[in-house]
Amino acid sequence: MNRLRQHVFIVSVIALIFLLVSATPSQADMGQMGNKLRRGLINVATGWFEVFHQPHQVGQQEGYAAGATKGLLLGIGWAAARTVVGVWDVGTFLFPIPPNYESILEPETLI
Repeated sequence: MNRLRQHVFIVSVIALIFLLVSATPSQADMGQMGNKLRRGLINVATGWFEVFHQPHQVGQQEGYAAGATKGLLLGIGWAAARTVVGVWDVGTFLFPIPPNYESILEPETLI
């Protein structure tokens, strides 16, 4: 009886190892997962830069009065969006959501 338990244990361990090895993501997926995690961490850390970036962009295109008003409001909105999307990317970097680990925002980071 003891020998039977040993054989069952060994077969179970081999089956578990086989399942774990066959269920690991491919090398390409690992790179995309890492990119998604990197992108998420950057967006969480630098999302607030949008508060300065958007007024500058709008100011150059439409004048600095628009940059101080419209640009500031856009900056606050983009800062919140970039930070939330960064948290989403960090929380879901293991899964291909959206498909192929694509970025939700364009450009994917401000930096």
